[in-house]
Amino acid sequence: MLINNYTNTKIRRVVYCFLPIYLFLSLSISFSQRHSYSSPVTLTGNNVPIEDMIKLDYKALYNLDYDMSEGIIGLTNGGRIDVRVYDYDPSQTNGKGVAIYGIYITENSPDSYSENHINAQVVLSGANIDQFNIEAAGNDIKKRAQDARVYSPGQCNLDSWTDTFLSIWFNDCVGNYAPPVQPVVVEVISSANAEFIKAKIPGIGIISIDDQNIVRRQAVASFYDYCEDHANTPLCQLFHKIMNPSDDIDEEDILIAAHRGWWGYNMGDGDPENTLASLIAAQEQKGINIVEMDVTTSADHQLVLMHDYVMSRLTNYTGNEFSFQLPWLTMSQYKVRKRNESVSDLPLTQFSEVLSEVHHRSMILMLDIKELISKKTGNQCTANCDFQTKEQKNRSWVQILRQSIRQAESLNAKKNLIIKTYFHYDDLYGLIGNQVGNLLWTPMIVPNNFKNEHKQPDIQLMADFIDSWNTPENQHIVACFETNFFREDDVMLQPFTRNGHHYDNLLHYIYATTGKRSGIFSEEPVGPKGTVNRWGDWKVKDGTNDIRGDHFKLMSVPYANKMLITSDRLDVWQEIQNIF
Repeated sequence: MLINNYTNTKIRRVVYCFLPIYLFLSLSISFSQRHSYSSPVTLTGNNVPIEDMIKLDYKALYNLDYDMSEGIIGLTNGGRIDVRVYDYDPSQTNGKGVAIYGIYITENSPDSYSENHINAQVVLSGANIDQFNIEAAGNDIKKRAQDARVYSPGQCNLDSWTDTFLSIWFNDCVGNYAPPVQPVVVEVISSANAEFIKAKIPGIGIISIDDQNIVRRQAVASFYDYCEDHANTPLCQLFHKIMNPSDDIDEEDILIAAHRGWWGYNMGDGDPENTLASLIAAQEQKGINIVEMDVTTSADHQLVLMHDYVMSRLTNYTGNEFSFQLPWLTMSQYKVRKRNESVSDLPLTQFSEVLSEVHHRSMILMLDIKELISKKTGNQCTANCDFQTKEQKNRSWVQILRQSIRQAESLNAKKNLIIKTYFHYDDLYGLIGNQVGNLLWTPMIVPNNFKNEHKQPDIQLMADFIDSWNTPENQHIVACFETNFFREDDVMLQPFTRNGHHYDNLLHYIYATTGKRSGIFSEEPVGPKGTVNRWGDWKVKDGTNDIRGDHFKLMSVPYANKMLITSDRLDVWQEIQNIF
């Protein structure tokens, strides 16, 4: 019997919420003969680096909206298959600490789920309410969060256990105070006559057993694989539109993406940037289904939507710390500023919130990772000096990327993502390996990143960068190429010859050789002071040296009529679409 969706299976999910292992075992069936498989574990003398261990995003584990369809797929053949997750404890001989999650299937389980989503009562009570009561489970969650120093006594009080209160408590308390991403041990146990195929775990993603009998986290199918079977859905039709510009060179075919959402309208009094509200406004008020947002990290490694590190610019915070110096619990207490610098009633938005929303709304989220970098005044480092080297910055970027993907996988939103990157394909592959091929990318081209031996931007080096991404095996992982030109005499906009072919500019080269769109950030001032960098330094925009905000000049550039325009002024660009 093949166990698959809940309509065909009897399956039980149990979150053990850090009770002692003996309670976990008391819920299990003893197998007279069984097979046991484990994920990689770092132990003394075994040469397994901690980077190879499976990581669990605890907050995603406690997400009540997680889709548990296909929780386990396997052949029970009258037996049983268990999947268990343990806290990593290096003091234990097998690395297994407290049991925190379990799911199992049998051919004759006493009950089954008919819905894809698990409610709070089930999550906190487990299968046997007599042995596993909700109050004890809740207190154990609080204890674990307190040990991780992301929760202090007196918060998350459990005053009532009605279904309504439980749901509120779960989202507001567990969601805020769950510990960050940590290594765990994943174990699969099956009866001798059962065959495990794969399982899906909140906060981890899909696991399977490799040919060496090791439990591994599996790469989730890319958007392309998804759209092979869902071509007529709004999401896949939108992806097809992005990746397949019109073949008619003269036809206007620009697309618009909302930069940080639709924000700052109504004379600056609209929704604030990089918030759930601005994302929703882009779709509901302007009909825009592509949104670019910035993600960075807090001091306790929570992913937060923020363009820069200056809390006092973005919120009503009045201290001197930067965002990466503050834990999420502190950051979440402040309200976000609007474009006119007044304070809204909205808190900062966590990345997981927008993932759930883009999945629900069939929107595309273009992710601009704001890794940690140092601040220099002249030649002196004045802030965040642990991130001065290229290796340190890359490590931060990769950490945020991997955490973002884990959250997206746990919320079934990976197919909704496009990741922006400055990396050459080979360099990115060296950083994240085969995961490059499971994601959709927008490689970005900035002239100053492609200087020749004369220290001048070189269009041939830019073409080399494009070629590194334009290979037969990569044709389904590039959404478009973002170009960043500033002046009409920019080298990117000059004609050139390559491999015996003439091109009007780099946009023409992209269109002719890759079949993809170019893109650009049509940088409009974000406030009365002009534009701002990650450290809150303002710059008044000079239109003679930066034409990106000059809408009509942009449209006069050859092949700009095929671009994906990322803009804060959706209203203006929609009017330009109508004109052209």
